[in-house]
Amino acid sequence: MPVGVIRKILRPSTPRSVFAAHVLAAFLSAVLVLGVVYNGVMRLLEAQTAAVVEADLRGLIDEYRDGGQFALRAAIARRTNDPNIQDAVYLFATNEDHPLAGNLSRFPDIPLDGSWHLLELVRTDKDRDVTVGGRAFLLSTGAKVFVGRDLREQREFRVILLWASLAMLVFFLLTGGVAGYLVSKSILRRLKGIETAAADIAAGNLSRRAPETQNDDEFDRLSRSLNTMLDRNEALVTELRTVTDSLAHDLRTPLARLHNRLEDIAEGKEGHAEDALRELEHIQTVLAALMDISRLESGIAAGQFEALDLVEIAQTALELYEPLADERQQVLSYNGIDQAQMVGHGQFVAMAITNLLDNAIKYSPDGGHIALSVYSEPNEWVLCVTDSGPGISADDWPEAIKRFGRLDKARSTPGSGLGLNLVAMVAKLHGATLVNCPAETGTKIALHLPKA
Repeated sequence: MPVGVIRKILRPSTPRSVFAAHVLAAFLSAVLVLGVVYNGVMRLLEAQTAAVVEADLRGLIDEYRDGGQFALRAAIARRTNDPNIQDAVYLFATNEDHPLAGNLSRFPDIPLDGSWHLLELVRTDKDRDVTVGGRAFLLSTGAKVFVGRDLREQREFRVILLWASLAMLVFFLLTGGVAGYLVSKSILRRLKGIETAAADIAAGNLSRRAPETQNDDEFDRLSRSLNTMLDRNEALVTELRTVTDSLAHDLRTPLARLHNRLEDIAEGKEGHAEDALRELEHIQTVLAALMDISRLESGIAAGQFEALDLVEIAQTALELYEPLADERQQVLSYNGIDQAQMVGHGQFVAMAITNLLDNAIKYSPDGGHIALSVYSEPNEWVLCVTDSGPGISADDWPEAIKRFGRLDKARSTPGSGLGLNLVAMVAKLHGATLVNCPAETGTKIALHLPKA
């Protein structure tokens, strides 16, 4: 495999490297565990053998004490001929190492203190070299006795256990590697789908979305989060295009009229300065409303909340619009409670109320009636503006609160189409609800604001 490919796979940022690291760590852990188990098992077997040999040696010493050399030789002969203990090795020798009984060719050169030793000896009954673990003891007469066990079966078991451990490690490595490869391949496939979708979106296809499956796993949750963000981004881009088109459309005529008025003024014609000022005021109003809506959408205003009295703000707005209503012989009244404490952005709450009142006065006929009320409901304050205008149907309501949304019956009335949209944005900022309430005549719009 080329070095570049290996480096690419083992880069820390790749899923393959993560799984390779996990497989390697698991493999090393398995090696450590199996090594500890292997070593523990072999130590346990050796300790058990040493204990058996020690008990056997004590038994022979007791035989010697009770019956002397003849009893000891008879006991060794019985045991070497016992088919149930074929791994037992014995040697009873004089102080000059001359064998008297047993199945070893020579007495081992080890301390005669009963300590445990491993050594290579020749069994006379098998006529072969064997690895023996045993103990030697000096008798009172100067004779020596050695008792041990042929460790051949243990050695064979050690080899079998070692190969079994290696086989388990190889199996684990292969299965872990295959599983890691399949999982990493699945992850890379899922990431490739998200990467392809991102590339398509970057190329201008805003309707493209990250792929989702029915597994409801982490990648599906990630895709849903990304798609929610992409939906929002697409909506904002679409809204921006709509706003740009609407702004160009709505300002084209005022700007054209302003241009004509300025040309007339430049040519020395009289009576056009006031018209030019009105056109400028309309343009300024539209731009100011768009800036306010932009501030609301940014969410910056949420950090400027303070304690305020909704009734006080409503009554102040009412006093502000009374002269305008009087000009059209309209009746402007307040009905409701005396106080409504809440937390919010005072400037934007006032702006929402003034926009509702401005629309009510604008679309109500001369001599009409506009009522502003504030009352309490569980967990919320309700501010309601009722007028005697043409009303807004349930079907037209979504269009009415859109940016630059203007209904056909309102086209002849001066306006920018931003008033109700701004009120809706204020409601969203405060976690409130803007509702078009059914009314027999006129329009009734309610703003439900949370108390806390």
